[in-house]
Amino acid sequence: MPIPVVSIITPTFQRAKDLWRVLEVVRLQRWGEGEIEHLVIPDGPPDRATQTVLRAFPEEERILRRCVPLPDSQGQFGAACKDAGLREATGRYVVFWDDDNWFYPHALQCLLVSGKRNASVWSTTRWLLILPAGERVRSSGRIAFRTESGKGSFFGACPIFCVSRQT
Repeated sequence: MPIPVVSIITPTFQRAKDLWRVLEVVRLQRWGEGEIEHLVIPDGPPDRATQTVLRAFPEEERILRRCVPLPDSQGQFGAACKDAGLREATGRYVVFWDDDNWFYPHALQCLLVSGKRNASVWSTTRWLLILPAGERVRSSGRIAFRTESGKGSFFGACPIFCVSRQT
């Protein structure tokens, strides 16, 4: 089997609705040639809803999805899941996409193109924070994802980056 272009690591913990959304977001990505590996890492044994989502979500020819649950919940806001994902990842590049983030269909392509063009070890994208009152706070670069919080909608790059694995 060829080495995947990129491994997407998604930590999750009993949020089946969010997991379904990120599976759909990964399915809609445009990234060019090659396959991607999507590692879903539940923090502890997956609950029934998570198992149902993983079984029910349609497989994609160019996406190898694997579920690698931690044996026990670590409760470290996804850090242990990301560590486990790094141990399992086989892609040339690695990205961390949490289950509560939303990514535009060009997000993965932007990260990969930027990394390849600049021969970078890592790359990021721009972010946009929209406060509840509608005020917008911007950075530079391209907007690639969105997440919701009590403080407003956050579009951004802070938690997403693409790391080149050294061979």
